[in-house]
Amino acid sequence: MAKVYEKSAEYYDMFSIVPPDRELEFIEHCFKEMSGRKIQDILDAGSGTGLFSIPLAKKGYKVTGVDLSSEMNKVARGNAEKEGVSLKIVEGDMQSLPFSEEFDAVICMGDAFQYLLTDEAIDAAVQCFHKALRKKGILIIRITNFLAMMEDFKDVVILPIETEDALILRIFKYFIDEIGAVMNRVDFDLIYKDGKTKAVYEEHKFRILSLHEMKRFLSDATFKKIKRFRGVGEGGVKVKASKLMFVALK
Repeated sequence: MAKVYEKSAEYYDMFSIVPPDRELEFIEHCFKEMSGRKIQDILDAGSGTGLFSIPLAKKGYKVTGVDLSSEMNKVARGNAEKEGVSLKIVEGDMQSLPFSEEFDAVICMGDAFQYLLTDEAIDAAVQCFHKALRKKGILIIRITNFLAMMEDFKDVVILPIETEDALILRIFKYFIDEIGAVMNRVDFDLIYKDGKTKAVYEEHKFRILSLHEMKRFLSDATFKKIKRFRGVGEGGVKVKASKLMFVALK
């Protein structure tokens, strides 16, 4: 699994123009209504800058974040300190987690899961999630439904962002490897802050996953009561939903 966001980690939170409030509400709903046990210890796989870890820690959960990027972990530690919360950060690959029955819940949000490009990598990660959970613990994974993007596919997307102290121009270039079922994205970001302009270039590769593939990966790892949700709401899944949530129990 490749390291990503090493160059843009310090700007990553500026790129997150939509707060994760509704997804956090959904996560807590799953904890209360779907989990087979009380949730206290949470593993955030692909925790990044702490976008989910920190708000959950502020609510009183004991959270451990795991991310492969040392730069993202550095930002997460700084963010946790600013917010005055205790957050354990581990640098590591979700394919080889060292945990065994230490958590009541595992979450994997954003696009972190889809940086696993092969069946073998996905199987390894899901098995690590299963091993990390205590009996009747809950797993929540969010994926981007790239298949829904095909109908209105745009190979170039330009996104201007204005924050309190910076102006950002994001340019995304997409191209698809149909044989490998991989969505390639090239990011070119221009960040104007403190009177200076910085250009950041990064390449990303995401596995394109279907509903049936996700269910198979979770079933193969012996997860039970697998449910699928469109975006952050409850109800049945629509194929064209841009984000999909998968919830399962150990």
